[in-house]
Amino acid sequence: MKIGEFAKKYNVPISTIRYYIEEGLITPKKHGAQYNFNEFNESEMQLLIDLRDSSFSLEEMRQFVNISRIFDEKDPLRCKELGALFMSKKKLLAEQIQSTKAAIETINLKLRELAFRETVLTASAKTPLLSDKKTGLPLKSLSFIVCPDCESVLDMDNVKLSAGSVISGSMRCSCGYEGYIQDGIICVDKNIDLDQDPSFCDDYFIDPTTSEHESLFYEGFLSAPQRYLSINYEARTWLNEIIINRIPHPDTVLFPDIASVFPYLYSNAEYLKNATIIIMGLSRETIAAVRKHIDSLQTDLNIIYIVTASNKLPLKKKSINLLIDYLGSYNYAFFFNKPLYEYLDPYFSDSASIAGCLCYYKTGAKSPLNISREYSRAMNPFITLSSYMDTLILHGYTVIEDKKIGYNTVFSEYFHYHENGEKQYLHTLLAVRPAASK
Repeated sequence: MKIGEFAKKYNVPISTIRYYIEEGLITPKKHGAQYNFNEFNESEMQLLIDLRDSSFSLEEMRQFVNISRIFDEKDPLRCKELGALFMSKKKLLAEQIQSTKAAIETINLKLRELAFRETVLTASAKTPLLSDKKTGLPLKSLSFIVCPDCESVLDMDNVKLSAGSVISGSMRCSCGYEGYIQDGIICVDKNIDLDQDPSFCDDYFIDPTTSEHESLFYEGFLSAPQRYLSINYEARTWLNEIIINRIPHPDTVLFPDIASVFPYLYSNAEYLKNATIIIMGLSRETIAAVRKHIDSLQTDLNIIYIVTASNKLPLKKKSINLLIDYLGSYNYAFFFNKPLYEYLDPYFSDSASIAGCLCYYKTGAKSPLNISREYSRAMNPFITLSSYMDTLILHGYTVIEDKKIGYNTVFSEYFHYHENGEKQYLHTLLAVRPAASK
């Protein structure tokens, strides 16, 4: 019997048969380049299948086969030794059954706890006061809002209010500027909607069909390798702790792009409770998805949501005193030819601080070249740690604390530009202007 027929008879791949041969578990005779299997080989294979079905590992199979071959089948010691292997395996399986039963009980307990909590949270969200509430532009934050072109007070028409916030309306200025508020989100650029730009969506979301465009914030992380998730968690923890210790009471905090996960993950942080929070992004649908998750926490955070394709903000100059730049500058570098901070600097106070986290490649890496080829809008040369630091120094910042978090070499499909095996580094820092360090 040839190897193909033999494999088919036992419903296993030919590669498995070859592996068993290499391990010496099956011993067919070989004529030239071909193996010929006889009845004895069939008995060998049947034994392996029986052992496999008994949950024997490969090493345990080796032990069983070796004992079978060392002792004559008429020797009682052979039966004793093989019986000992079976008894040992039986005992181990019995222990695993008990362990599995205990694990199932623990899982059932956790499922009941989660189901109860989900029921309570869902019921709470459906109460009249909460279900009717729409998070929009807080009325108490209107004093921050001005024309992004001339900084004059904006005229607002067709305003719809709900629960102390502006849900919709148009914004106009005597200088000719026009913007609008839709579903509680400020849309700075009236005639630009990147969510309707197929080229942008392909670059930004990778998979534009993802429900509510959440891939950038959630699916992108969930599909990432464990090391990537671990070093990003370490980076977020470092940023959170440095802010608690160094900047415990900021007045106004800006979160660009993916950094908007911070108000969601750290919604109970004291430094956010009394601050005006500004979340900015390129995509209205993504901002809406982020807001949905933050709203689900039922917090009382004072948040202004802004969508801007031009990086102009309808805010008073020098009104922001903390930027939490968790990967924001890195993501923006795919879509703008100069650093994000070059656009944002006018909005920061003379005593502003930056808590930053940057992904970067070292000089000479191929991945940044791939980015330049695949993303027509990308910064070229692509952002590096040194160029990021140079931008901060140029605008009067001093790095007072920083940490090399680590690197990763393996990524998910969302990092399709990444050259396999190259190191992408993660670096965190706290930078302050002189007035902030006093």
